[in-house]
Amino acid sequence: MGRIYDARIKKIGDELVEKYQDSFGIDFHENKKIVSERTNTKSKFIKNKIAGYVTSKMRKMKGASVEPEQESQVEAEKPDSESEEASQ
Repeated sequence: MGRIYDARIKKIGDELVEKYQDSFGIDFHENKKIVSERTNTKSKFIKNKIAGYVTSKMRKMKGASVEPEQESQVEAEKPDSESEEASQ
């Protein structure tokens, strides 16, 4: 089941993606910084909602299924488990 966003969040997010698509990526924290720079919204809650919507939209557009933090954790865990098996 997908998330339901308010119409104003979608409208602002769609406008930002249309204008600045090259700036956005699949990382929420980077998108949050870009949303803060590109909008005049003072509400942290609204900025985070817009950044979340933009991130979700960019992931769908780029076909990314794994979050960057999870991907780095998975890569970090692989060498450790292999070295433990080799030492036994």
